[in-house]
Amino acid sequence: HGYIAQQYTESPSGRWYANDVNLQNSSTLIKEAALAGLWEYDFSNCHFDIIKQMAKEHGYECKAIADYLADKKPTRQAIADQAGISVDQAKVCLLAVMYGARASTWHENAIPEEIGQEAARRLFAVPLFAGIHADISQARSIILKSWKRTANGSLSNMFGKAIAGDAKPEEQLAHLIQGAEAKALMVAIDMHPNDLVLLQHDGFVATRKLYVPAITKAVLQATGYLLELEESQIQVNPDAQFLKNRIKTDSINIPQ
Repeated sequence: HGYIAQQYTESPSGRWYANDVNLQNSSTLIKEAALAGLWEYDFSNCHFDIIKQMAKEHGYECKAIADYLADKKPTRQAIADQAGISVDQAKVCLLAVMYGARASTWHENAIPEEIGQEAARRLFAVPLFAGIHADISQARSIILKSWKRTANGSLSNMFGKAIAGDAKPEEQLAHLIQGAEAKALMVAIDMHPNDLVLLQHDGFVATRKLYVPAITKAVLQATGYLLELEESQIQVNPDAQFLKNRIKTDSINIPQ
């Protein structure tokens, strides 16, 4: 019938994960071929922006994260150059730290598994990376200590989903961040129910060009967080090497 129906399951944090044959989990090459000409919207560095603003609410200024968000590409390039890794690897490692990867070269740790022990040792010694890592650790501690809990110690995120109080601190923070992310996405869904064709955790694809300032304002009103929404028209990139690298990056799983 000219389309592939996308069905989703709501995760415990409120995120929507696509089921069966879907484009959410497909490689960049397939997505671009299927959705060429449509409009893609992404909440830029959503998790870092949320933790920065969430921490500020609880009295902590994430200075290293703020510097990173103000100059993302040069910062990732500098980290990659100093650690002797690719920019894509730097992005993956930054996200891994957000989800609790430790500053360790233990071979079963997420970062050494991704880039190797020697590269991991160099990465952990990069001041920019170490500063961001320290910010995340401190913000996590302060946010979880300050977050309102139920009588049994559980925490509820902005999407109304609870997590047990004895869950790992990294899991608790991820739950809170993903709840805010899900809330922001739901704002876009409610505003444009007939325009969206694909949900992608921190973004979506629409059949037409949308008015970004209106969505950004509505997200701010609903969540209290000002999240930058990036807009681009989907095109098939003819650079095979670029696509190969993107496909590899897309294969990295984010905890549910």
